[in-house]
Amino acid sequence: MRKLLAIATLIALCFTAQAQTNDTWISRALTFKQYVEETRTLTVAVYPSYAPTLKIGDTKKPWGFGAAAFYPLSDHTFTGFRADYLGGDFFAAQANVGLKADFQIFGHNFTTFGITGGLLPIQGAGGDNFSPGFIVGGGVRTAIFQRKTQRTTFVLSLSYEGERWQVPNTSLDGAMVHHVALDGTWKF
Repeated sequence: MRKLLAIATLIALCFTAQAQTNDTWISRALTFKQYVEETRTLTVAVYPSYAPTLKIGDTKKPWGFGAAAFYPLSDHTFTGFRADYLGGDFFAAQANVGLKADFQIFGHNFTTFGITGGLLPIQGAGGDNFSPGFIVGGGVRTAIFQRKTQRTTFVLSLSYEGERWQVPNTSLDGAMVHHVALDGTWKF
């Protein structure tokens, strides 16, 4: 039940109206912190983004960047939130959930994953700012460095994710967006 509440909280965070008070944002941040403390795992990622068909006005602007924070719901599911900035103008907050599976090739571990979630354009969508959209995608991730101590584990990973964005009445409606991320996972 708590994990469902966490998902609902993150989705509510994405679809919050513009006029929220600071104590509401603080409360939501504290809720996220509480669930991270319960699972004792947090993954943080930063990444460049590439949307080859994105145009702002009449100008092609395919590049952007983003940041994400995720925590596991179980061994094969995760949830979290992201912020993406594309084309020098479009900014969106997202709440995501995903499924993952691990496998090995020649003794090296890989994780494949599927992800979906809601997004809310906050800037760059003109009159459609604060109109909800969604993403569907997937990717692969692999560890490139790991350090264990007596109490914690840190894993640095490299991942690729491709996703289709559905943001009605914007240049991103139906666009494919690609990310190559460097992420760190802390287990404490």
